[in-house]
Amino acid sequence: MYAGQITIWDDHPSRAVNIHGKLVAAMQKMKIKASISIQSEPPLIARQNLTGKTPTIEIAGAYWCKTPGTEPDETDIANLLHKVFVEMPEAM
Repeated sequence: MYAGQITIWDDHPSRAVNIHGKLVAAMQKMKIKASISIQSEPPLIARQNLTGKTPTIEIAGAYWCKTPGTEPDETDIANLLHKVFVEMPEAM
């Protein structure tokens, strides 16, 4: 399944890289293909009104953040992908 674009918004680049790895692993298990980008520039984060709300994952124009300032674990990311692509496929 092709999911288009997924964006990781985070003002901590190292945390964003960790989330990227977890996202790739979960996508491989679920056979989801998508282009993933990381946005960590403070002005871009501010323009999206995400200051203080990172890390945030954007999929199909919808934003998800479990707890601001904390990195989601593998289960959190797998659950998010399941919800978006299996439970609510019309969102794609």
